This record gives sequence, structure tokens and C-alpha cells, in this order.
Amino acid sequence: MKSVMLIIIICLSVVSILPSFGQSSSLEDHCPAGTKAVVKGASIECVKISNVKKTCPDGTYQGKDNQGNFACRDIQTNQIVDPNTGIMYDSQTGNVILDDSQTGGIVIGVIILIIIIAVIAKATSSKSGSSSYGYDESPTNVPRRGWTELEKEDIRIRQNGKCNKCGRPPPRWEYHHRDGNRSNNSLRNCEGLCPNCHSVKTHEN
Repeated sequence: MKSVMLIIIICLSVVSILPSFGQSSSLEDHCPAGTKAVVKGASIECVKISNVKKTCPDGTYQGKDNQGNFACRDIQTNQIVDPNTGIMYDSQTGNVILDDSQTGGIVIGVIILIIIIAVIAKATSSKSGSSSYGYDESPTNVPRRGWTELEKEDIRIRQNGKCNKCGRPPPRWEYHHRDGNRSNNSLRNCEGLCPNCHSVKTHEN
């Protein structure tokens, strides 16, 4: 459940970031005529054109937008460039124009997100599979852990050298987990059997 919530949070974070790269309108649309949108921290303020520092970044020149307001325009494409963020806008539609580095950053971010989700999904699946495992469901997958020779000797002495099922001295000793749990190697869970009785016990379990 926690892994699912984490995936949802990551997806919501990415969704909240991506619109800033593909908004369909310019920041200027939010401000009245004669003002300009200026990004300050997490907020956007509309200030008079006369109060805006008319300094354009490298590769741009001071010009005007379609409304006649001050704007920085790219020297090569003549598109509007935000002097505060460096993001380029289409002068006709106001759509954001991404350069190769920005597009590459988005692609890398999406790839990283997919990898994170895949890793979390795999870890969740593995954990779920191991937690739902039971000896009764798949006992053959549990590695058999035998008893030591001293423990086997104790069992033989406890049973007076006889098979615990048929009561006869076995031609060869075999040892059986009483409860079928192969990881429970306590002496109370061990009984010595002859090969025939052990075969019967195994099929019964």
C-alpha cells in the first residue's frame, strides 16, 4: 500500500512540473496592458514596463512584443525570450519553445520516473510473494535441513533402536519431520523411521 501511494505521489509531482514546459499562453496574458509579468520566487507579479530592468540575456536583443511592450527577442529566431527564466515563447501563439537541452531534460526525467516505478513495482511484487509463501502451499521449495549425527543418535536411543512407526529395527535409518515443516529441526519434531514407513509418511503429508 505504501509503495502504491509513493508511485501516486511521484506521478502527481511530474504532472505538476510538466505544464510549465508546455503552457499554451504567455505569462503576459495574465497582466494588464502597460505591465509585464515578473517571476519572483514562486509567485508572478505584474509591474509597470518603466520599472522593469530592460536587460536581455546573451543571444537576444531589446525589442517589443505584439502589444508594443518591451520584450527580449532571440537574435536568430526573433522569438520572445523571458529575461528572467530564459524560456523562449512563440511570438504569435505564446506557446513555449523548448530547445534541445530542455527537451533532453524532460526525456531524462521521464525515463528516471519509469525506472523508479519499475523498481518499486518489482520490490513490491517480491515482498508480496515472499510474505504470502507457506510451507503447506509449496513444501518442495523449502530446502531440507538435516539433523546432526549426534541428534540422530539421540533419536535412535530415544526410540530404543526401533522404527517409530512399525516398531521394528530398520535396515537403514531415515529421519522425518513430524509436522512437515522442514525448517523446524527441533528434536521433538524428529522421528526415526525405516525406509518403508518413511515413504508412507511422506505420501501422507
